[in-house]
Amino acid sequence: MISTSRTEDELLGLRATRALAMSIPLALLAALATWMASSTLDSSSAGPFSSESTIELTDTVTNGVNVGLSTPIDHRETSAAAAYVNSSEFDEAVRFDLGADGAAVNWIWGEYSSSTPLLTIEVNATKRATAVAANEIAVAKFIEFRIETELTELQTTLGSLRERRDIQVEVVDGLTSELEAAHSAEATTRAGTIQRQLNASITRLAQHEAMIQDRELLVAGATGQVTVLARPSKAVDLAAPPSHAARAGAAFVVFIVGALLVGRFRNRLEVAEEVAAIAGAAAPVLAVMPEFQRPFRRGSETLVVGHPSSPPEANAFCGLCTRIEVATEGRTPIAISLISASTRLTSAVVTANLVLSIARLGRSVGVVDGTFPRGIVSQLFAPQGDNALHSVIDGSLDPTSVSWPPAATSAGQIELLVSRNRSAPDETPEVSHAAVTAAFERLRQVWDVVAVDCPPIGTSSWSTLLASASDAVILVVPLRRTKRRELEDALAELTGMKAPMIGIVVTHAKSRFSFRSLIDR
Repeated sequence: MISTSRTEDELLGLRATRALAMSIPLALLAALATWMASSTLDSSSAGPFSSESTIELTDTVTNGVNVGLSTPIDHRETSAAAAYVNSSEFDEAVRFDLGADGAAVNWIWGEYSSSTPLLTIEVNATKRATAVAANEIAVAKFIEFRIETELTELQTTLGSLRERRDIQVEVVDGLTSELEAAHSAEATTRAGTIQRQLNASITRLAQHEAMIQDRELLVAGATGQVTVLARPSKAVDLAAPPSHAARAGAAFVVFIVGALLVGRFRNRLEVAEEVAAIAGAAAPVLAVMPEFQRPFRRGSETLVVGHPSSPPEANAFCGLCTRIEVATEGRTPIAISLISASTRLTSAVVTANLVLSIARLGRSVGVVDGTFPRGIVSQLFAPQGDNALHSVIDGSLDPTSVSWPPAATSAGQIELLVSRNRSAPDETPEVSHAAVTAAFERLRQVWDVVAVDCPPIGTSSWSTLLASASDAVILVVPLRRTKRRELEDALAELTGMKAPMIGIVVTHAKSRFSFRSLIDR
């Protein structure tokens, strides 16, 4: 018999949802009525008029390549940006571009907050249209100044890196000559010492090349990296009564609160802050990934790391690498399991991009698919063979004696745990925790990092078995695709299995700015 009883929480949710369904249309009507009323203000008012715009100061021009979604705010830099907007030079340039209307500008002011990386530009003018036009010009001139300044700094850094690369090339050439001479003289001991020095020099040369390539990509895409969060607003008559604006603000707040409550009672996680509140201090949020742009949502296009057209997403994974390094104290070799809290979406895309980011740091990575017979993460790298994890677990295949196929990528040393000579089982195998632990120990002898993509936690006990045998576990929480109960159950199950969880990665975030405080904690 199916029970028809509901819990108190479910009843509360139903009541709240019905009430909000009735109140939201009223809030929309109130906001529309207030807007129409405010639009009837006398446009011939003598003013003064004010227009505001907002610009993000921590743009990816200055972030470099190993920084995630959030960077420490350099207050000297932000204060310098505000000082430039407040300078007489900036004021004169804006007035000059306005022509005859420049005389209608009373003042231009730039202001920043010590707690946020945002610059607000306000223009005060005696004419409504002039206030908006002057703010548009001010935003354009600030962006031009910002990009020119940051490109100069990037070019300076590139020059220094290229000089160091050239020096390293000379070192490699010299050591190569010495090695040839040692071999000719049959000086075995001397040749061994030179060979080790040569290997270390080649590694440093590769690191310099990678850093130069990353910064060259930043220079190539720098012109589109200054983010204008709010274009110049409609001019506000500062002499008009504030009642209309107050009513519009109240209606807007009611609407936003209602929308958030609907999302909450819908039982889907909508914002990263809610994930952090449920997880608590035991499972910190390591990174919040923005929702991928439309061209990067299917197949191999989801491998955004290293892609020149997707710096925000790629930088997010670089930042995740840094936080994993801190959480694991830089330990290698290490087995890291990624597992999704949602039964509707796997952790494959996060795993694949994390693998690419780790490999770019010069570490060897083995990609292990925890889904049978073949999971999504291996398919993203176009494997030539079947999943060999079961063969490693049952001991029929020694991973240290096999040459594993490389992934189809130039990011670094990435190999896939697949074999053409082994057939993966059609269903998830039944194995012991000890067998999985022993298998991971053998895999750690092959690679610096063993990345394990587990099935979603609510679909099989196999996922928690893999996680509990790992050195570190990352829980992936896709927003709007994960229910509160799913996250709570996942945390409880991982805790019960004593899985070494180091944190949570939130994905599909609509905005990068509401969760900066989460990452900086």
